[in-house]
Amino acid sequence: MSVFVAVDVGYGVTKIATDHGRNSILSLVAPDTERQKLTVDFGFRKIAKPYERITVNGKSYFVGESASNHAPDLVRQNRDQKRIFGDDYATLIASALLSMDIDDAEEIFLFLDLPLSELEDNQTKLRKEYKGKVLDIVDAKENKKKYTLSKVSVIGQGVAALYSHLNENEIMNGSYAVIEIGSRTTDFAVYKNMELLEGQYGSIDSAMLQIIDEFTRKAESAHVMMDFTFADQLIRNYEITKSIIVKSEEGQQIDLTSTFKAIVESVCIHTLNRVIPRFKNITRLDGIVIAGGGAKLFYPYIFDMIGSKTELSIAQDPQYANAVGALRIAHLRWD
Repeated sequence: MSVFVAVDVGYGVTKIATDHGRNSILSLVAPDTERQKLTVDFGFRKIAKPYERITVNGKSYFVGESASNHAPDLVRQNRDQKRIFGDDYATLIASALLSMDIDDAEEIFLFLDLPLSELEDNQTKLRKEYKGKVLDIVDAKENKKKYTLSKVSVIGQGVAALYSHLNENEIMNGSYAVIEIGSRTTDFAVYKNMELLEGQYGSIDSAMLQIIDEFTRKAESAHVMMDFTFADQLIRNYEITKSIIVKSEEGQQIDLTSTFKAIVESVCIHTLNRVIPRFKNITRLDGIVIAGGGAKLFYPYIFDMIGSKTELSIAQDPQYANAVGALRIAHLRWD
């Protein structure tokens, strides 16, 4: 038996999609040198899920929120560094597989995706490194899994996001752009009949982390305790409530909604002024798909800039667009 799995290891969040569901984990990894038992800590810290404290091929790690809780300085340093496809990367994949409770008796057919800026240099290398790789894992409850990655494919995130929203016939016979607002980068690309158009794709280092970092600084200046995880959760709640109200260290209620809106507007406009000019002949496009964790925040500003020139749409579940699209491609290629 085999199971198709798509994993999108983002700079901020790792997403996994299978035919049975999907899940996400903060892309944070820290060594667990003591392998001590976790304790409940009420407040900003949370007790780890079994897949957030694991041993992979003999090395122990905290993953996701557990890493943020146990080594915040190391985590922050890792977030700001250039991606390295080493033990951290493999650990995030292992944790994602555990989070879906995949049976290790099944062969894993794994689809990975990368930003276009990283694809050319790493696609072949990553595929060779992970094909046939064995992940021998022990979770926080001492449960053991041994996954074998029987097949591995690596694709670009732009086309993966398109496949989450459009059917293959539309992509193969149309002209579409995708703007994916991730944690650390905003990636963009234009495809015509499935081919990337020269000079109309790339990646810029302006995205959600810039919003979170600026918001965290503003909150701290107002005497509000804030860390990355808490700020990220407030922003996700904002998409529903349209307000951000928190308590200061002195216990006073503070409304940071207008502060947050000003930060979002500034970052969005700065980012889009670097992306939109790269698209030529926008009016000839069949549409632009907006994806990534920042899609809903960015969409109003994208609409204001180019909404009258072409059809805009947000991927159905934008944070999971790359993982869901990659899973669809996996079935098209391997079924």
